[in-house]
Amino acid sequence: MLSESEILLRGKIKNVVLALDDGDDHYPSGHWLNSTGVRMYSEDRVLLAEELVDSFQDGCYYHKDADRINALLTPVTKPFVIIDYRLISRHIVKLFPIRKYPKFNPFASFDDRVSQLRLRVLGSLLNISNYTNIDLNITNETELNNYLDLLLDLSYDLYAYPWPNAILRPQVMKRNIYGGKSRIAALRVLKILALIRRNVIDMNTIASHGEYFNKDHTIDICKLLAVHPILRLDYRICSDKI
Repeated sequence: MLSESEILLRGKIKNVVLALDDGDDHYPSGHWLNSTGVRMYSEDRVLLAEELVDSFQDGCYYHKDADRINALLTPVTKPFVIIDYRLISRHIVKLFPIRKYPKFNPFASFDDRVSQLRLRVLGSLLNISNYTNIDLNITNETELNNYLDLLLDLSYDLYAYPWPNAILRPQVMKRNIYGGKSRIAALRVLKILALIRRNVIDMNTIASHGEYFNKDHTIDICKLLAVHPILRLDYRICSDKI
């Protein structure tokens, strides 16, 4: 196992948390203020990440074992972006009428808690959508989904090639999150959600992702964000060039 400082000393990975997110284990820190301990990363994951750094070419990471790497639950490269819709939602909450929700019950079953959180996510996304354009008045989930579909064609050039050939993973560490709060930033987040909703982004590393599918084969974006509010969009590793 290697600590963050040990990985940095190796000189290949410049931002450990950005590339690897949380550690594979936590060792005692020896300081009473540090309750989570020292993040420790498996040597195999570090070596793989360093190998991928060396393989980066023309905007892509290459590896002969690409399929296995793409199926990993933990990241091994820097992401395209890490988003948390709540940053914008909290920033704009005073611009919109207060929404009333049923009292949240933290002791309810997991499914019931997700259903309660889903309502709050929907309210936040309605606000964010209306924030992107003062002429909009989106009031329900159907109108929200229609708006996301309108944004879909505008979402393919958000980042450089090979975007949107990306993999969706949950993010643990609350660091390196896209911090824009402007109307343009809000629109960018919605464009990313539009791609996720229409299955353009690979969701295979989200555990039990089938539960997020609607009957029309779109993703229930509100339910997804209720469970995974922070999302990272990682590069899909490509096979070695011929």
